[in-house]
Amino acid sequence: MGHTDPTDLLRSIHQELSKIEHPKNIPIQIEYGLYLSLHGGKGLDSACAQNTMATLYQIQSEKQILQIIPIKTDILEKVNALYKQLDREKLTPLIKSGSIIGMISISSDPLQINASSFTALSSSPTKISVTGSGGTSLSTAVVQYGIQLVGNAGGSVGTTNYTKAVSYSYALASSWRYRYHPWNNKHRKDVIQPPTMKSILEACIPAFLGVCISTHILEYIAREYPDMELKYHLSHIITKLRQEALPLVCCVVCASAYAPEHKSILLMASCIAASVCSGSILGGLLAGYCVAWLVSPETNYLDLWMTASS
Repeated sequence: MGHTDPTDLLRSIHQELSKIEHPKNIPIQIEYGLYLSLHGGKGLDSACAQNTMATLYQIQSEKQILQIIPIKTDILEKVNALYKQLDREKLTPLIKSGSIIGMISISSDPLQINASSFTALSSSPTKISVTGSGGTSLSTAVVQYGIQLVGNAGGSVGTTNYTKAVSYSYALASSWRYRYHPWNNKHRKDVIQPPTMKSILEACIPAFLGVCISTHILEYIAREYPDMELKYHLSHIITKLRQEALPLVCCVVCASAYAPEHKSILLMASCIAASVCSGSILGGLLAGYCVAWLVSPETNYLDLWMTASS
């Protein structure tokens, strides 16, 4: 359960699990899952069962293709009731069948909603590795059911969907003694060609137009009104728009185009990098490229740069 964007988080987990190398070349994938997402970005600790809206998703993989299906949207109390039922009717039999070797628990409720599946884990003849986030819930599960907890089961503050997925996958792979290749993208089915520099600049056109129109309007106001103090402030704003805004936009767009999986970390880093590119659009593009390279050292960005420039 959680309030993170479910599609992005679950796809990140699916992609990272596919990078675990099974000795018999059996693909590692999500067999079945349930994920509850609160509306409005609310946290579970502050949610009200009678007022907070939530959506329950069912997750499964077919031929290594992840399917995320929303099955109910309602107030939290009613969604939780269905969640508890599916946990008992769908997830618990799967655990008892012995067909799964690991489970990812994200802010679960081991004493109520997920009690059935955790009870099945505790009585399973084979030890099923459990990892996830939500330190309180997982600690409760360890004490109550004696589950085999692996990896860092801390909270999720300061982490992204990508780093969570890497953490879960590494923890499970280590417990199974399988090799995990976080920098290997050969199993990903959604890998596309890197964007060209032309497409990146085209994506920046709305910002260029916005700056051009804004500066022309401000220049017109400065000409029509003789107030010297107003002229000074308008001149300062125009300079900032021309010198700072466009390099910043180019830096953020370029970095996001080459390393989209890093999201918020990338945005913060590219904004800082753009601060040294005042007055240079080319400098902004180069800074964005360097940020993408620094956060994703596994990617051969020299090849990407040559492809994008061609």
